[in-house]
Amino acid sequence: GIQVLGLRRGGILCFYSAVLPYRSESGQFEVMSETMRKLERGEWLTEERLAGARPKILRRFEQHRNRASDLPDAIANSRWWRGDATLAFTRAERVGALTRADVLQVFERYVVKAKPVAVYVQPENVPILLKLFGWMLPVVMR
Repeated sequence: GIQVLGLRRGGILCFYSAVLPYRSESGQFEVMSETMRKLERGEWLTEERLAGARPKILRRFEQHRNRASDLPDAIANSRWWRGDATLAFTRAERVGALTRADVLQVFERYVVKAKPVAVYVQPENVPILLKLFGWMLPVVMR
């Protein structure tokens, strides 16, 4: 999965994998590394996907213009994050002008070139039956 955490000065793009406790730590990190290698190739972003995402983002901008606090928030965020309050008024135009190359360049800079932090969390008490027969769950749960 992917989780985006927006923080005051920056943010985190978190890729995660949740598995049953009988799986090995090294195996999970290998799955995550393989997935990142696939994402690095950029095949996930096609012109069709970008064209489909653009109206959704623009619709979200429009929906957030209906409350009194939305415009001041957008102005403040543009000033805080980008250093220019006037960017709040040109968001739609900038999203409309995005190209596949633009998105891939940002993905390369902030995801591919970022130094990853790997964390493995394992429960302390795993029932013995799950340890012994957990591998059967995917077969049984079909």
